[in-house]
Amino acid sequence: DIANDCGDPVYASAEGIVIEESGEKSWNHGYGNFILIEHSNGTRTKYSHNEKNLVKVGDHVKQGQEIAKIGEVGNANGCHLHFEVLGAKNPFVIQ
Repeated sequence: DIANDCGDPVYASAEGIVIEESGEKSWNHGYGNFILIEHSNGTRTKYSHNEKNLVKVGDHVKQGQEIAKIGEVGNANGCHLHFEVLGAKNPFVIQ
């Protein structure tokens, strides 16, 4: 979780395609409004609790592009971005 003021910009961490997007202040299992981006290396990034999504499914986004506004939607305690990286190897796991 990354705390900041509601309405502050959320930027794409890497280039990719928006594969899922939910707005309209939906609950979505606590995520609220969220965006899911698929990247060329097969990983996906999720940006949740957004006040407003600025991209839609099928949009191509560039790294650093503003994609949403930080919010307090879903199961959020205060204004913040819930950021997830899915499908990547965790460098902190000892094998």
